[in-house]
Amino acid sequence: METVIAKRQTSVRQILEPIILNISWAEISRDYFGKSRSWLYQKFTGFDGHSSTDFTDKERQIMKEL
Repeated sequence: METVIAKRQTSVRQILEPIILNISWAEISRDYFGKSRSWLYQKFTGFDGHSSTDFTDKERQIMKEL
């Protein structure tokens, strides 16, 4: 019998937890994405008030390059 191990997805918020309070997320959201601070917060939490949300591949690449 084959054993299947579910890979747990780590959220962006969990990855950034050690530095999350030391960064101006409003500036990053505005300067790099042209969006509001609440938009970025929704991406971090994975929920936009109506449904689940996540960073697109392009948005992830922008975050990696910061």
